[in-house]
Amino acid sequence: GGADWLRQIQFYKKVHSDFTDATTTTGIISIAAAIIMTFLFFSQLLQYLEIRDEMTMIMDENTSDKLRINFNITMQHLPCRFSSVDVSDSHGDHYVNITTHITKWRIVSTENGEHERLPAVPQFDRRIEERTVRDAPVVIPEDANHYSDDEDFATVITPDNFEALLKVHDFTMINFYAPWCHWSVRLKPVWEHTASFFRDNRRVLIGRCDCTKEENRDLCRSNHIMAFPTIRIYKLGATHSHEYYDKERETSAFLEFINHELSELRGTVVPKQIDGEEEGEDEDDLRPVHLSEPGLWKNVGKENYEDTSATTSEGCMITGFVLVNRAPGNFHIQARAAGHSFNADTLNTTHYINSLTFGLPLTRKELKLFNKDVSPFIDTLQEDYFKAHHYGVTREHYIKIVHTTFYPLHASEPVSTYQYTSTDTEYPEHPPSAKFSFDLSPTQIVIRQSRQPLSTFITSVCAIIGGVFTVIGLIDSVLYHSINIFKKQQIGKLS
Repeated sequence: GGADWLRQIQFYKKVHSDFTDATTTTGIISIAAAIIMTFLFFSQLLQYLEIRDEMTMIMDENTSDKLRINFNITMQHLPCRFSSVDVSDSHGDHYVNITTHITKWRIVSTENGEHERLPAVPQFDRRIEERTVRDAPVVIPEDANHYSDDEDFATVITPDNFEALLKVHDFTMINFYAPWCHWSVRLKPVWEHTASFFRDNRRVLIGRCDCTKEENRDLCRSNHIMAFPTIRIYKLGATHSHEYYDKERETSAFLEFINHELSELRGTVVPKQIDGEEEGEDEDDLRPVHLSEPGLWKNVGKENYEDTSATTSEGCMITGFVLVNRAPGNFHIQARAAGHSFNADTLNTTHYINSLTFGLPLTRKELKLFNKDVSPFIDTLQEDYFKAHHYGVTREHYIKIVHTTFYPLHASEPVSTYQYTSTDTEYPEHPPSAKFSFDLSPTQIVIRQSRQPLSTFITSVCAIIGGVFTVIGLIDSVLYHSINIFKKQQIGKLS
């Protein structure tokens, strides 16, 4: 019948146990076979579960005409008001002082030697205890902007009288200038005419300091004067706190500005001895009280910074991104300000790169998808510190960029980013800058994640089990017959 027919075509015929011979050697070989098959099975399983990155190189398929550059760079010795982000490329495009999508933070030294991050626009707390009646504002005549080169009313500031004069005036404006500077020459008659309105004023001091004179160089350097003319404002006798004047340079504008500042400035600074003051009175009780709120701004730490003594200037942390043409070019951070000339001997381009990437920023999850051969080159210059060994030198980074597209396993959309390598050099330039020259490779790296197919895994497992079983079976057969032959030879039954 049907059962007899099935018995005739079966592949796996059974041998009755009575006709088998179980030996110790066979048991040992069987255990060894099971161990080998188990080891090979799990090895194959790990290969099946492993995700591989297959890397190929093709011509760049990106059709966008813009490249995004993301950066977080701290210029250690360049104030934010002078820090200009410029972009130029081989197409002839040149953009100066880009501010869109860019944020600047002042980096200033604290008393304990650490650094604080402050808004780029100086903000001073003017909540000062009232002690005196406000002075009447200065009347601004109609001919306030008529000047004469013969006027000489500004107080000459030197290292010997700098602190003494500031301490006895509520409001001080000092013009740090250089006679060779065109802008300083233009400002001189305006400044002297402005000073004439305050020559008998005990609260307001209008001064000037020639930074080219040998005796004044240390004073200018300690006040971080690197552009001419620089007009600094000191209030309430403080020599360490200051503001900058960056408004119109006309006498009427100066007078209007001073009137406004005096209207907000409460209190007065007095010298050690005041007419009518009793000697036993405590001097501290006469000085204005500044009310501050510590801890408003995040401390960015003091690592990667040089000593911020009197010979160093405040820094600027610049964060954001710029869009540039997909062509060879550069973006650089350099000293630039309208109406100022710069002294190259005081410009230091030392900088700290917290991050520099290209393309859309990656999330942490996306960054973790890349293997160790790729991820270090996405932000190659991350947390690198570059010290300028001389004043007036440019530190240029040469960057080679490669577009990289990553296809994660089971993901619907690829992840697009850029890898880059960088070398740098240093050379004199006026004005100096931190320059980042870049060039895009015409090729594109494509990385695809893959895993061994299930059919290949099953085939491999079957081959392992079948192969080990067959090979071990042959070994067992050889050993079994060899032992039998040896035994027969010993008892003399070998024919």
